[in-house]
Amino acid sequence: MVILGVFTAALSRKTDTLHPTASQEREFKRAITCVRYLTDFALLSRYRRHTDSTIGYMREYLQEFHCTKDVFLRYQATKATKGRADVVSKELTERNKSRKVVANANGRTAAQKARAAAEYREERAYLVNQVLVEDSHLNFPKIHLIMHWADQI
Repeated sequence: MVILGVFTAALSRKTDTLHPTASQEREFKRAITCVRYLTDFALLSRYRRHTDSTIGYMREYLQEFHCTKDVFLRYQATKATKGRADVVSKELTERNKSRKVVANANGRTAAQKARAAAEYREERAYLVNQVLVEDSHLNFPKIHLIMHWADQI
């Protein structure tokens, strides 16, 4: 199973930005951790014989997977949810345009303007992500089925 290595390499590759932001780095680490727990669970589930220790490890890995899987929720969003996220993004962009006019009139320095723009981008990303996550879930049969794996052994 090479999925974890491939996944890590895909997240670490150079993208359209030179360096990922700090929030992107945190998301990447959470995604890698989530996939690692699921991969470890899958590898343990393939053992021919199990002990109480291996079953305990499986339960632990599965619990940790469920604690970190929310990093993928935004990719489970429906078309309607994505549409609401687009509306929120457009509203925030319009609101920011009016902020820029006021900010430029107040004679702010370039550093202050850059800081305000970075705060705006972070706020917009956070709010759009909240909209994408609130209606999304990872509650489907394949994920539910593995919750019973250890009990079946």
